[in-house]
Amino acid sequence: MRHPASVRHRHRGGTDRHQRRIAAAATRLVRDLDEMGRAAVETITHRSAVIAGAVQDPRKLTDPELSLMLTEKVEAVAAATTAVLAPQLMAMPGLYATRWLGDQVALAARSAGQLARDPTVAGAVRQWQRAAEGMALINAAYATAMLGTMVELSAAALAPVHKAATANARRLRKL
Repeated sequence: MRHPASVRHRHRGGTDRHQRRIAAAATRLVRDLDEMGRAAVETITHRSAVIAGAVQDPRKLTDPELSLMLTEKVEAVAAATTAVLAPQLMAMPGLYATRWLGDQVALAARSAGQLARDPTVAGAVRQWQRAAEGMALINAAYATAMLGTMVELSAAALAPVHKAATANARRLRKL
């Protein structure tokens, strides 16, 4: 049974490249989460000492580190939001849904045409099996593509937060 063009296209040589790209993004995401977690511990430890010092001596409230705590978080969240809400990423869910529906309709039309050529019970069973197989392949292809998109979105959202957290840790090590 021939599958819709968009599914056949995804199963050609580009699939390995796409899977490698997704695997690399997932690896970077895990590495960056780990690195960011370690940097956060360093930063929190340092800033807790600054806060404790300010509690002991109110003159230390002028320490620029206290004002950076809020502004850096706001900037990182704004950058992460921008990365995730970029127009090309916003179009993806609708694009997936449109292509998926088109593939399902094409499969149903092809199945109906083949059933019309072989209107027996055995023909109907064969066509039902082919349609079920086709739907499973289509759904697996789209699920894989959407999972890859989610990994890429997560990595894009984490990148600015990771950058700020690790920069803080490096800067604070020098103090």
